[in-house]
Amino acid sequence: HIQFLTKPLEDVGKRNRPVPECKEVLKHLTIGLTRNPTFTASILVDYCLGLINKHLDEHVGYEDLWIGYSVDLLNMALKRRIITSKTEEHRDLLDRCVKLLVRCCQKCKSNYVLSASLKCLSSMITWNLPAINTAVHDILDQIFRMLRMTSSGSGGKEVRQSCFRTIALLLRKTKLKVSDARMRVIISLAEADLHYMLSQNATFSLIKAILSRKIILVELYDLVTKITKLMITSLKPAVRHLCSQVFMEFLENYPMGNKRREEHINALLKNLSYSFEVGRMSALNMLEKIIKKSNEGALNKQAKTFFVQLVLRLVNEDTSSCREKISEVMDLLLRRIGANEFEEIIGMTKQWINIVAEGDEARLMCIAALQSFGFGIKSRPKVIQKHLLDFQKMFKLGSNTNNINSSVHWEIVYHAMLVVEKMLKNDCKLSKFFDVETLDSIILHLSSEHAWVRTVSMRVLKLLLGSNKLFKVGNIKSMICDSKRIFEITRNLCYQFKHENMPEIMSELGRSNLMLVAKLFIENCEGKHNTTGGSSNGKDNEGPIHWAIHRLSYCIRAMKSEAVPARHGILRWYIEMASQYPKQVRKSIVPIISCSYRIATAREGQQNITKETINLGQEVMDAMQE
Repeated sequence: HIQFLTKPLEDVGKRNRPVPECKEVLKHLTIGLTRNPTFTASILVDYCLGLINKHLDEHVGYEDLWIGYSVDLLNMALKRRIITSKTEEHRDLLDRCVKLLVRCCQKCKSNYVLSASLKCLSSMITWNLPAINTAVHDILDQIFRMLRMTSSGSGGKEVRQSCFRTIALLLRKTKLKVSDARMRVIISLAEADLHYMLSQNATFSLIKAILSRKIILVELYDLVTKITKLMITSLKPAVRHLCSQVFMEFLENYPMGNKRREEHINALLKNLSYSFEVGRMSALNMLEKIIKKSNEGALNKQAKTFFVQLVLRLVNEDTSSCREKISEVMDLLLRRIGANEFEEIIGMTKQWINIVAEGDEARLMCIAALQSFGFGIKSRPKVIQKHLLDFQKMFKLGSNTNNINSSVHWEIVYHAMLVVEKMLKNDCKLSKFFDVETLDSIILHLSSEHAWVRTVSMRVLKLLLGSNKLFKVGNIKSMICDSKRIFEITRNLCYQFKHENMPEIMSELGRSNLMLVAKLFIENCEGKHNTTGGSSNGKDNEGPIHWAIHRLSYCIRAMKSEAVPARHGILRWYIEMASQYPKQVRKSIVPIISCSYRIATAREGQQNITKETINLGQEVMDAMQE
């Protein structure tokens, strides 16, 4: 009974009936019919083909309305799986549609009908129908006719986009042979549409399909060069992603010599210094993909080139996101290259490390080399083991002074300490690395003027004091458990709390390290001998724990600002000490009560004390009573 629904619309063109309203009615009719379970695939196809045959040769001006409605109905049936490729009957039904859809592309002038017909044909191409294989050349001819029709003006962008998608499917799914002349036309049209945002998905899909055919054309090389530039210069993330996909497929599958491949990669490496961050990040992402997907032989040939370019970028990079990405790429590179190439790169890195470097250029190069050495430790901790003693000599060279702050730039010290931290985190064998001078250098850096150096030094100390594996090595345990050295560590840790603007992370590190030092002293040194090397101060002679309690009590009472992290770090250490080592705390209870009572009884805002600090002071008092 469909004819009863459409009968009022059959006189369109003969009377003055508004077309937009008709289109809206037919649109809702399409939706309703495809949801009707009694409207089977065979009925639907017969109905659509009948309408197309009836109106295709008409010239009344409104025939495209009915053809568009019929093709939409077919597309909706395919979308909602009323017609499926799994059923042989359905495949035969669609076989009947191919020739008529090609005629629609040939005779219709409406852009909407042309796009809908190509969309329907595109779905059928993936089904490998016999009629499609017979009609591939006719389809391509009609696509070129449509491309000529829509070549001027912006009205045919949607049709051109459908043409690109259909050509891409023909190239991928069929054995269609396209002449070089036509392929050049296709490439030129794709190049012209590269910057048109709405059709970029179709354009890049077409380019990838052309690359999959491995067609050797100069125009294609030029197109890829432009795509490489667009990958860096485009401000749209989606475009950069599409360009990277095409470039990666070009490098992986396209036939080319080593020289041409190197030219493309060198062009990419030059873009690591592109002026805008998004472009540099895009180049780094692309380089990461190349390193991941290249075979070891090809990667080994360019390993040094990649490494040097990445180091130079690391030296000059000023954004944190790009520095992090460079670190990831360098780490991946060092993991994937061969053993010989790794040794050569580490040898280059050691030559660049100059701890006492003077001048900005030498300093930045030294920092980059230290970072690279750290990547080597992270990527291959066992292989780099033999190079640690060379690094130890350089490390001690920078610390061989009574005033570390004036002899070596703080950034070099900071990155050298990061290398030591990576050694501890990656389970390197450090029995030979840690000697008296090295350990004293680390302790000395706890009193650095720069907060970053102090922070990384405390992290290193925490890893060192908390490592059961290292303490099984006799010489390391005896060095750390030296009572004078323990006192020096304690003194430098208490020094951290003099900085009232210390952040939460430093407060937490200071508290954790003080607990580790207390445990170390109590278990290994307490009661053996004078711990301070003959100091005449009675408090000092009772040990570093007693001294630290007195010192921190004085610090917290002398604070003039809120100093929330510093105050909380000290008070939490008192609570933890009272819980774990009550015997030692009992000997020094007076200075603890002296500061905690003052805080617990203070009014909020008095002496810049916050409510949270007052509550913490009360917790200390409760712990002392217990």
